[in-house]
Amino acid sequence: MRARNAHRAYAQDMIRRQTHFRFRLLAPLLVTCSACSTIRPPVRFQDESSDVSIILGVEPEMFPETWLQAGIKAEASPLDRSEEQRSLAIVKRALAKYPNSLLHENLERLYVVGKLDFSGITCGGTNSRERLYHVNGGVSKWYTDEIIERGIHHEFSSILLRNYQKKLNRPEWDAVLPVGFQYGDDGVQAVIDGKAATALNEGMMENGFLSEYALSSFENDFNLIAERLFMYSEALFALGKKYPKLGKKNSIVIKFYHELNPIFTEAYFRGSEFNLH
Repeated sequence: MRARNAHRAYAQDMIRRQTHFRFRLLAPLLVTCSACSTIRPPVRFQDESSDVSIILGVEPEMFPETWLQAGIKAEASPLDRSEEQRSLAIVKRALAKYPNSLLHENLERLYVVGKLDFSGITCGGTNSRERLYHVNGGVSKWYTDEIIERGIHHEFSSILLRNYQKKLNRPEWDAVLPVGFQYGDDGVQAVIDGKAATALNEGMMENGFLSEYALSSFENDFNLIAERLFMYSEALFALGKKYPKLGKKNSIVIKFYHELNPIFTEAYFRGSEFNLH
């Protein structure tokens, strides 16, 4: 889960390609979302290649039932109509970076909403078993194209890590961590404690961490590297060369994705190989 204030930090620190993606517009449905305070029909698209549903807005049963209980209380607000076209373009660009088979097997629906809250904590994105949720509150609220796309990669990396955890060399990862280091409880607690800064912090890179938020959990540490890899960030490789522990983590994440599909190589993440579809 990524917090709203984390998005602000993202916008302060530092797409290249758009692959043809076949989408089909589905007829909008009139919906009432019990997890939302507003009624508005979402706009739905279906990717005919991967079968992923793109929902721009809110709909009934968009959240798992357990998320509606008092301890979590998930709530979402509709996406502003003026942001629909931009949101769809960002989603298409992000999903085009994955093989259709990987999307088909791991992502059922991707929601873009105007606001996302969990027990009063506003966040920028989260995920469930086969669903991804991301906020687009408009550029004026720091939701730039880059911030949103990075967030999509961030959340999808959680789904993939959960589904294929045995393909990541965790002992190799743990060997990079400072002696005696332990991750925090989770990202939500880091937000509550005011320790969720995601701006690049070179003071932490000597120990292999991109930012303060990376300390909150192994998953968030992994997510922060994955999202930058999928933005074809040369800066990430430059920093990895400068800070060997960070470079080692970069390599482990690339190996993980390569295990999922051989298209994912270092050359791919450097933006040298684009032909997925």
